[in-house]
Amino acid sequence: MRSGLSAHLVLVALGAGCALTAKSERPDDRLDASSSYVFGRFVIKAAPSAFGENGRGPNQTVGIVLACNDGATYPLLFSTERDVRVVKLKPASCVMKEIQDVDDLGIVVGRREPPAEWVHLNYFAPGHGYYLGDFFAVASIRVIPGYPRARRVMTWDMDPADDGFEPATGELRQRFAGLGALPIHDQRLAPRRPQRKRGLAGADEPLMSPDRIARLAGFVGSTYPTPAACEAACRTGDCLPYRAPSGPAMTCIVHCMTTRDCADGMACNCSRHPGADCRSVAETPDDAMEGICMPPQGLK
Repeated sequence: MRSGLSAHLVLVALGAGCALTAKSERPDDRLDASSSYVFGRFVIKAAPSAFGENGRGPNQTVGIVLACNDGATYPLLFSTERDVRVVKLKPASCVMKEIQDVDDLGIVVGRREPPAEWVHLNYFAPGHGYYLGDFFAVASIRVIPGYPRARRVMTWDMDPADDGFEPATGELRQRFAGLGALPIHDQRLAPRRPQRKRGLAGADEPLMSPDRIARLAGFVGSTYPTPAACEAACRTGDCLPYRAPSGPAMTCIVHCMTTRDCADGMACNCSRHPGADCRSVAETPDDAMEGICMPPQGLK
């Protein structure tokens, strides 16, 4: 599922301000019981291209801004670091105010409202920590020659990842020794996507847990760096997030009853009930992977 947060901008003369970011806590900082703490991952990388990380401007990024009822605002700019980030703030009730698009000069060139379901008032109590979520973004920049001057075209895309609460909390307690005793609450800004049971009608299929999605990705052979890329290629299936060895990724799972339901070069896996239109491709001891399209040769 796409977040609907992709943005495209042709950079022209715009009146905009420099992007700011809230101060992050250091691992050796001591706990301030009179303050509140928010944490999560806010990661940016270049959109896939032949230019690699050079396909993103050096300062081009995304930011989210928290606005609180005491008048304070806390901008959180994304960085290439995948480490958990911790920010100390004054106890208050806060809400996500906006999403910022930042160009390669570090200038805020776009401000967008978050999706309605992301806008909810959160009270951050003193002496407590709050997980805001794991957010991953991509950005790109390209130069289009022209007269009298070339144009720089930039794009941004951002999406939250599910099920990062326990790993992020574990990293916080391990790296930030002074915050080890901090009571932690799951107060993610983007609500968790509903976990749905997918599969053939009446099929006894396991739920699509993150571990199962990662396992299936190896068999179906489809991996995409962003929700947008997955949605563009996955016309008849479901785009599901998982964590690949290289980082957050998406895979396309197509359910089937016969091979005719699958794309060319794919077969409908019926490991336990093969037939003329459905063949046994692969299974594991705990998962028959029944009724899923995959390459006839199995594991990629």
